[in-house]
Amino acid sequence: MIYLAFAMLSQHWLSFLILGLFIAMIFVPNMRRKDQSLSRYPEFAEYKENSGLFFPKLFNSRISQKREPTA
Repeated sequence: MIYLAFAMLSQHWLSFLILGLFIAMIFVPNMRRKDQSLSRYPEFAEYKENSGLFFPKLFNSRISQKREPTA
């Protein structure tokens, strides 16, 4: 996010283009590689169900259905 702040401070389209290319070529492949590495663990299925690639799934309907009823 600090890279986005620098791009916003520069107020130039080229900095946003460079940021987009950097994210597409560096960050996204590394995040996918991390998920491949974590997939060997049995807990990964639950982790992947509750999280997205960039942002967590805050309103996941499966989580709300798993709640135990209160007395």
